[in-house]
Amino acid sequence: MKRFFYLLILVLGLPGLGSLYAQPPGGKMYFADVSVFNNPGPGQGIVRFFRCGNAPSVNMADAITMETWVKLTIPTDNQKVMGKVDADGGANFNDGYMLGINGSRLNPEIWTPANQSFQEGFMPPVSSWHHVAVTYEVGGMYRGYVDGQMVHEQAAAGGQIVNDDSDMIVGISPWDPRFFMTFGSLDEVRLWDVARTPEQIRDNMFKNLNGDEPGLVLYLNMDNDDGSQVMEDLSSQQNHCVKEGMDETNILPSTCPLGNAATQGQQDLYGIWFASDPFLQDPRTVETDNGLSLSSFFIGQDSAAFVVWGHNGASGTSTDGLPGNAPANALRTARAWRTTVYGEITPTLTFNLADAAGGGAALPNDKPAGHYTLLERGEDGETFRAIAVASSINGDDVTFEFYPVEEKSYALAVGDDPFDLTGLHSPDKNSLSAKAFPNPSNGSFTLAVQLPAPREIRVQLFNQLGEEVCAITSGTLERVFHFGPDLPNGTYILRARAGADVFNERVVVQR
Repeated sequence: MKRFFYLLILVLGLPGLGSLYAQPPGGKMYFADVSVFNNPGPGQGIVRFFRCGNAPSVNMADAITMETWVKLTIPTDNQKVMGKVDADGGANFNDGYMLGINGSRLNPEIWTPANQSFQEGFMPPVSSWHHVAVTYEVGGMYRGYVDGQMVHEQAAAGGQIVNDDSDMIVGISPWDPRFFMTFGSLDEVRLWDVARTPEQIRDNMFKNLNGDEPGLVLYLNMDNDDGSQVMEDLSSQQNHCVKEGMDETNILPSTCPLGNAATQGQQDLYGIWFASDPFLQDPRTVETDNGLSLSSFFIGQDSAAFVVWGHNGASGTSTDGLPGNAPANALRTARAWRTTVYGEITPTLTFNLADAAGGGAALPNDKPAGHYTLLERGEDGETFRAIAVASSINGDDVTFEFYPVEEKSYALAVGDDPFDLTGLHSPDKNSLSAKAFPNPSNGSFTLAVQLPAPREIRVQLFNQLGEEVCAITSGTLERVFHFGPDLPNGTYILRARAGADVFNERVVVQR
């Protein structure tokens, strides 16, 4: 059963975590710069798109799936992402298919021969990544998906999809490649002659394809770009595409939220990124039923950051790979979760003991929070390290607040006594890290603190004269501190102390 964790928080941009800022795991992407198109200068006003030919394989009749990751510069504009339409110069629309985004909503059109279209699935009008997909099957259903969730469903009306003699186009109007250009980024462009199921749409959105999947007729992921004027189709159909109007500025490193090769080999992938909440509300919580859920604050933080995670499919408990100094009767989840991390990001993780068991025996839920430990290892077969103590347990939910995950595997362990956290490879894991946000603020802000284990924290706020404005001494589990909302304009020094560890940050209040 999925659960909502209203206390989960993920803090970004913590000091000292710059080493976690990895290279983009998504390979390459297509990008069209609206400012280059609109402003005078070299390359101004040139339309850019892919022309992918008119082979029989792209002339679907009974079923179709169109899907891609898209990050639009201006999501409210009417932009055509892919399609194949011969409209006699715009005078006669009665054949083909097209995937578009209009007014921040999914807007496909399919001619059977009457036009079958809808405009659904709100995407906030900010530039952020979204996975979009449309499926249509004669005699079946016509569906739309945004970020793996179905946003529209209706009966497929009419007969077969009407074919035409036009080229398959990606990135601009398919019936007249002068208008409705896609401004922003595209990655993982996929076209199928089958209607993919809801499970297939969600289960594959964070993965690359092999290219030989049944029904796949066009696959552009840009990773194979060699700088030539042809982008090779990675599907078995080899519908290679000509780059129209493009130069070296149009294929760039991708920031699309995809798992890396290790994570893609896991099961049941999920991701959390800036747009993973449809209304951009913080904290963003991505709930799973596989045992691990994450949540985040993104407002005012690193909006390019993301985490993708999946598990090894194991069930029950295990003693394999436990740290050598594990306490008596220690057990861990046999299930382990592999992560891909991009950007400066420090998540709160919540494990659900029942879901993490995968149908097998679950870890006990009657131990103190300090007995539950986060385990980490780099490769399968290595011994796990105990790296953090849980901040709370509530029923079956065990929470670790503000832990800076890396591209490694994680599991949950518990014993009769707390695990020994000494000997960690990274000294940062034994120090206090924190982040004040937003900064600057309009009179109120929040301080979030990350520690490897529960410790008492004293937080002080000083004005620019060095006078103490307020002071808070927390219990051992408190990690979030709120200030304001009526602090006067000025510069403040925020200090947090846990034992010998001290954190200082300058905070500006400006209305």
